[in-house]
Amino acid sequence: MWPAHCTSATPVAANQLTVTNRGLLVTSGVYLGNNTSGSNNVMTITGDGSVWTNQTSFQIAAGVGSQLIITNGGRFVNFAFVSTVGGNPSANDNNVITVTGTNSVWTDYSYFWLGTSAGQSVDRRGRRRA
Repeated sequence: MWPAHCTSATPVAANQLTVTNRGLLVTSGVYLGNNTSGSNNVMTITGDGSVWTNQTSFQIAAGVGSQLIITNGGRFVNFAFVSTVGGNPSANDNNVITVTGTNSVWTDYSYFWLGTSAGQSVDRRGRRRA
């Protein structure tokens, strides 16, 4: 288990964080692409038994092209009060959450806000948002 109290993949571009091989990541606040120079950041949860649990805030916000990918049985459980994808008024385009592959799950107990600018998306690829 890797407890992280403030995970930030910004302001530098092209950061990556992957939870795999039955790994567990527990965070209390995540800001992916937190300012306009923080672009093309990728967080991936992949493989059966790989889990990321977030407790307080979750934002894919101002940068361009940042992604959360849940695939191949990975699980993301979010207890944040509000989750935003491009919810920041200065948000740029093409921030994406993708849930794909058998048994991949995104469970979100928060208010969910999708975008104030063009190009924000959630791709479920035939899966359900729990």
